[in-house]
Amino acid sequence: MPKRVQEPWYWKARGAWYITIEGRQRRLAADQNEAHTVWHRMMGMASVEAIPIEGDSEPTLLLGCAVEEFIRSCSGRAERTVQFYRERLTPLRTYLGNEFEVSTLKGYHILWWFDKRPTWGGSYRRGCLVAVRRLLAWAVEAGLLPDGFKIKVKAPEQGRRESLICETEYASMLAYFKGSQFEKALRLAWLTGMRPQELCLARAEYLDRANSTLVFPRAVSKGRARQRVVHLSPKALELCVAEAGARGGSGPLLVNRLGLAWNAFAFSHAFDRYAGRPSKAKDLLEAVEQSPQVVEALGEAVDQPAPA
Repeated sequence: MPKRVQEPWYWKARGAWYITIEGRQRRLAADQNEAHTVWHRMMGMASVEAIPIEGDSEPTLLLGCAVEEFIRSCSGRAERTVQFYRERLTPLRTYLGNEFEVSTLKGYHILWWFDKRPTWGGSYRRGCLVAVRRLLAWAVEAGLLPDGFKIKVKAPEQGRRESLICETEYASMLAYFKGSQFEKALRLAWLTGMRPQELCLARAEYLDRANSTLVFPRAVSKGRARQRVVHLSPKALELCVAEAGARGGSGPLLVNRLGLAWNAFAFSHAFDRYAGRPSKAKDLLEAVEQSPQVVEALGEAVDQPAPA
């Protein structure tokens, strides 16, 4: 029985119709009707190599399709990683356009793009360049761009946060948040140096009382290269043991007054209230008649009193 020839299929990332013959993908045409016409002509030929396909040169990879396919390929990774790429590549699509040919991307495109965004700092620009380089590396790995394709752009310097909190400021924060669940998060951050994201991710199961440590699994550790181990001082261990006991040994280590894990949104609003910056948290709650979903997002921060 003769082998059945596969029907044409559309390759979205390359914006054209293709046919797979003997394990090899061959471009037919960008238009569906034209592609089927070429396909029918191919079926009457004996040799695959002798098939004269019009426009069988390297296909065009469009920026819009490339970004969409790249983001889709990241679906199995952490949501923060997917969001990182989406937030930094979407402005590039807006600047260059979805129909921009990726194979024509040069360093000056990125430099001019940065010039159009004067409010972006060095750290954010560096992150954008990382996202673009990863997009190009993925396209090369997928065979959508020739081997070795890259752009030469000097990475902006990584900024450093030099605004440190002194003991006087820390004492002022403790006084402001005294008696709230957020006070416990502040104390643990001060005693351990944990990042805000780690405070949100910490769970009672991560507590190792015997070794006075919090051991974060590699899957939730920064970089995911190794487990993140936080060594606890006696005071930090006492706080963690108390909170883990209150959770029954499982669940988020630090929770707001509703028993929900803290998140970046609630942390931000808590410090906005402390600093006296405008916060729309309460207005938002009133607008949605205290929707449970919004209450969960805002957490304890919305009920902090205004600073005296």
